[in-house]
Amino acid sequence: MELILENRLVDYAREGDENLLLRILPEVRVSSSMAGHPEGQATDSYLSTCWMGEASDPAPFISLVFPSVIKANRILLTHPRNMPSRWGLARPRNLAITVNSKLEFDLEMPKDESWKGILQFSKTTSIKTIEFRILSAWDGEPGQDSLGFAEIEIQKTKR
Repeated sequence: MELILENRLVDYAREGDENLLLRILPEVRVSSSMAGHPEGQATDSYLSTCWMGEASDPAPFISLVFPSVIKANRILLTHPRNMPSRWGLARPRNLAITVNSKLEFDLEMPKDESWKGILQFSKTTSIKTIEFRILSAWDGEPGQDSLGFAEIEIQKTKR
């Protein structure tokens, strides 16, 4: 029997190696944290852990403040419930992303838990702060369901 992996699954596994957060530890701030899922788990490079805001949080957000400016051209966000046993639970859908308190972007996360949300900048951008606000959810609602991210990756790629 031959095992065939989709190219996207191979890329998914390799993307973590390009994560600038492996070398730069940001200060992480959140609107709330559910017990057992603190803010640092969104930047710990483990897909099996996650930051989750409290279910009662009507406007969940997570922000990163870097000790110095970093240069990046891509941000990847992993659903918190990315394991098959957790699929179908509430997860982020529409995000408002603010870079350096002035650049604003909208991003719709994929509905499929096994896909990452990707924000690709048109050019390399200097980042000192970045905030992710969860505006709506797949299979849930902010203020009623716990929402968050398994991983935030910030990259400077050649692609």
